[in-house]
Amino acid sequence: MEEGGRMSPLDGRPTLDELARYITVGVKWNLLGVQLKLDDRLLDVIDHDKHSTEDKLCAMFQAWLHEKPEATRRDVIEALKIIKDLDIAEKYEKTWKEKSVDPPKNIEKSLERCRSQIEKPAENEQDWTKKFYYLKEMFDRHVLPPIMELIRVDDAKRRFRKTLHNNFGCNEEFLKVHRSDLDKIEKVEDFVRFLIDLNFLSYLNFQHLKELAGDDCAAYFSDYEKIYCNVFSEVSLPHIASVFRNNPGLVPGGIFGFPTLKFELKQPKSYPSLQDWITSLHPRLPSHIANIQAGDDGSVTITYTMYPPHNFSFVLSILEESDFVKFLVSNEVTPHLKLCKNEGALNLPLTDHDDGDDSNIKNSTQDSKDTKSPPDSAPLPNQILCPLGIQQFDCPVGPVVQHEGKMSTTKDLIAKLKNPNNKIKVQPALLSFNGLPKSGKTTAVTRFLDYVVESSLDPISKKINRPEEHVGIAAYDLIAVSSAHGNDYKVTEAAQESSFAFGVLSLFQSMEAKERVPLIDTSPIPVKSFDNFELDDHFRYMYSFLQSQNSIPKSAEHSFLQFVPEGIALVNIWDLASSNTVHHLLSALEGYLFNSYLWLFVDLENDLGRLDENFEIPKTGRDGAIFLKQRPRLHYLLRSCWSTRDNHKQRKRVCTMFANHKKTGPGEARDKVSMLKEKVQPIANHIGVSELLEDRIEGINLEQDHKRLHDKFQLILKDEIPFDEIPLSWLFLRSLFYRFKKMFVSKDELMEMAKECGMDECSVDDFCKFFTSFGSIIDLSLVDPDYQHVIVKPVTFLESLDKFFAQQNGAACQDYPTMEYGIVPEKACRKSFKDDWPIFMDALVCLNLATPVTTRFLEMPPNVLLDRKGNYYYIPLCCTGPLIDEPDPFSVHLLTNINTPHFFKQVSFAKQLLDTLPEPVLVPCKSMNQTIIKNLSTDTIITISSHVPAIKLKVDKPNEEVCAFIIQATEKIAKESRIPVKYKFVQFCSKSPVTKVESLPSASYHRLPKIMCKKCRKDPRFDKLLKAWTEALLANEIPDKFKATGEVKIDELSEIAERIRTISPATDNISDIAQVFGVEISTEEDPIGDILMKWNVEKKNAGDFEPRRALAQLIYPTLGEVMAGKAPDEKKAGIRQKYETLAKEIDVYYQFVP
Repeated sequence: MEEGGRMSPLDGRPTLDELARYITVGVKWNLLGVQLKLDDRLLDVIDHDKHSTEDKLCAMFQAWLHEKPEATRRDVIEALKIIKDLDIAEKYEKTWKEKSVDPPKNIEKSLERCRSQIEKPAENEQDWTKKFYYLKEMFDRHVLPPIMELIRVDDAKRRFRKTLHNNFGCNEEFLKVHRSDLDKIEKVEDFVRFLIDLNFLSYLNFQHLKELAGDDCAAYFSDYEKIYCNVFSEVSLPHIASVFRNNPGLVPGGIFGFPTLKFELKQPKSYPSLQDWITSLHPRLPSHIANIQAGDDGSVTITYTMYPPHNFSFVLSILEESDFVKFLVSNEVTPHLKLCKNEGALNLPLTDHDDGDDSNIKNSTQDSKDTKSPPDSAPLPNQILCPLGIQQFDCPVGPVVQHEGKMSTTKDLIAKLKNPNNKIKVQPALLSFNGLPKSGKTTAVTRFLDYVVESSLDPISKKINRPEEHVGIAAYDLIAVSSAHGNDYKVTEAAQESSFAFGVLSLFQSMEAKERVPLIDTSPIPVKSFDNFELDDHFRYMYSFLQSQNSIPKSAEHSFLQFVPEGIALVNIWDLASSNTVHHLLSALEGYLFNSYLWLFVDLENDLGRLDENFEIPKTGRDGAIFLKQRPRLHYLLRSCWSTRDNHKQRKRVCTMFANHKKTGPGEARDKVSMLKEKVQPIANHIGVSELLEDRIEGINLEQDHKRLHDKFQLILKDEIPFDEIPLSWLFLRSLFYRFKKMFVSKDELMEMAKECGMDECSVDDFCKFFTSFGSIIDLSLVDPDYQHVIVKPVTFLESLDKFFAQQNGAACQDYPTMEYGIVPEKACRKSFKDDWPIFMDALVCLNLATPVTTRFLEMPPNVLLDRKGNYYYIPLCCTGPLIDEPDPFSVHLLTNINTPHFFKQVSFAKQLLDTLPEPVLVPCKSMNQTIIKNLSTDTIITISSHVPAIKLKVDKPNEEVCAFIIQATEKIAKESRIPVKYKFVQFCSKSPVTKVESLPSASYHRLPKIMCKKCRKDPRFDKLLKAWTEALLANEIPDKFKATGEVKIDELSEIAERIRTISPATDNISDIAQVFGVEISTEEDPIGDILMKWNVEKKNAGDFEPRRALAQLIYPTLGEVMAGKAPDEKKAGIRQKYETLAKEIDVYYQFVP
């Protein structure tokens, strides 16, 4: 309560539209519902029934208001604070505090603002939406408050009782309940709340409150009523329906007394009397008819019972599409829709170009009768092109005449759809944005989208959302078209869910009768076009959209066809952020995203001097870079180029690096870009992405030159992406899945749908590969043939997984204590993923992120109990403990080549060892990068720790048999990889403490099984360990195809010789170089090259010798110091720097530790 006993608005009951307008919590709607004390079962129902998070949030609030009569705004604010949405809570609280002390000056200013905004002309749905919001604000702030001060509650209750009796006299139960509730009301605010709760009052049906308040309050309604009538006299019926459907914040709970919707029909001449005609209509009337009245002019007015605004589109569908209306039209009855208020008719135009005048309607009707066009067809729609921003085609005014056309009926279109030879041209493209932290990558995405045409094809596509911060992938699906070869593409928000409509347009281009615009049948769609419900519903949905567009007169056909695009580009934009799920999914899909392009971003000011540094990740960090801590930042960035590879390694120059600079001048920026290029090229060569990466690094100021991003993408569309010809059925089937409620479709269900669309099994396989190639869908059966589902909403799928992995520190671990140890019970999976849990878990198993495990293979701590009859999954990413990132010099490490993907995952080792060890048990621990397995028969504990690209393998009691099992498991994992894997087992040298190096591959190590280092061989701490591993590796030798040898190729040696010759050109240096490498000079033609070749041959098979690392060590510091010693003092530092750079290029992990 406020001072003086006046109730604070914060203690008042919120409205649904108010909550929908101010509270946006995304996926945390469920947590908010829990804090608002809603039942979990109710929340589960909402989660299952509603698709988008906005719909779920709205439904949750609606249920809360219904279940909690005592609900207040304070309840919402406290709940928001508990779920850590402090900004929203503060903003919401501030809004209502300001309303409680609104000075007259602010009220007048707000009123004038509402008037001016409402009076502005409206050009699109967004403008109309704003008008309704201001109309609502005007009512809530400037009409309702003074009425509540003046209204006499007893008089209002008396009038309302009379209203109840007049309108609901036939419903005694309704009268009894609400009269009883009314009798208990004593305060004005309670009476108004009663009206709102029962849907008798909103800003749309204020007339009812006006009558209840009495004549003394009439003056307060005058301004509002005038503006209200002006708004409704301008807006069209389709716009009203669309605005309410797309903006739940504008939707009151229901409507009573809303302006009556009337349907006026003229009596046909075929009936002798008006009464005969009325009698004939009754059997065909929908159940929603309230009454039928005869007019003085021989007309009949049919009044429909009005619905809440969110069902307004349903009312329109009754009026425009019902069998009754079609019956009237077929009998030459002219329907005319009117939206009427109580005092009289208020005409609403059916379209934006219709003024609603009766005479115009009659004239247009007569004109249409005089033409030769049949009543059941209309030429190709025009409006589909409008949202694309293509040069506007203005449809000339003129009659639509009958002519020969193609595809005039639904049957014809279905036949075209099912014919696999009817193909359309499509350019598929996935453009991914990736970058180092704070590189400007997300800014680049935002700037790129600034050049996207902001329009949509309502209702088959909506404006895309642009989140500023996200986890995983923020995705935007777009369509791009060009009306002529060589012209710029228009990239539009008319998203790919509408692609089928564009595909039909593209198909028209390839039809034989190019001078004839095909006819679109406007007669009723057949009751059933497909046996499958989803296919049939989607076809009706798309075909109805085609029917609803403007038609093309015959005189305009040729000019219109010139604007129809030859094909369409389906474009997916991915803004990649650190996420475990994204990292592992992209790794699994390497080779299959073969229609993808990657833009990499580096900030010249922040990143240039830190590219060789490792990521700084806190021990509690849980993002996608967590397993990349042992890789330098530039390595991490360049390795992401692998996602664009195809399985045949034919793709070239599909990755571009952008060097972002803000304050740097042009000259300095060019120098820094050159320095960046010198760092990037050698590492790209070693990682194996040099052919994928463009040679040129693009310097860019994202604040000033961002149009270059758009221009760059235009070049990709014009010059790099060829058109693929795909069956029309593919586009139809893919666009259906945008309307799918589910994230998945089973292979069997997909095959069933595909057969109805004329596709065979081979076509379905190609369909999956094609749409996976640019991330439109994800077919994991390409990775694992046993996976039997296709992910048709990849981003939603990843968001669900991220949400699952993010719950470890919350209530989930309290309910299921084993989850802290990465042991996830099936019950927890069911709770998180509902009915789809088996599909999600199979996906995690497919990605090697989870493996089923029974209780007999688990050894939990004594205080953590297991359900012996329960089923469990081992999922290390669910562990809650810190990372174990300290390397152990007394353990053997498994190292992979720099150009090898990280395929050795903890789950893979756990699965293999549990299958092969004689008596294994998994000993769960809380560290997410550590797996412990005990072999009971030998009483040996194996600890596997992931330090990508190294895997630490620690055996507590060196045992040759156990080491052999580990080696065999490693080979099996390598064989399962689709991409070639190179690895080696190493022991870190005791001469060089491993704890002092930045990354494990940079340390000095010996390649097993042979160790030539005398110090390590004599060290008693290594003796038994080395013996066990050496014997096991000799008995289980790594196959040649998997060996990481560290060899230097002959062409590389030639390049290195040339670099040495450039740094130290004097001929008298040759003998010093030969001495450093310990070989004799035998030729004068290329002495340095000859020296390197001889050295390489002599050392190639020398025990644990690794040529690349040894060569780098000789180049720097040995050769660098020798050559620097012969140079003048002022050049010594420069020569040392050049040799150090050369050594790093030879072995990118090499790190000299003085």
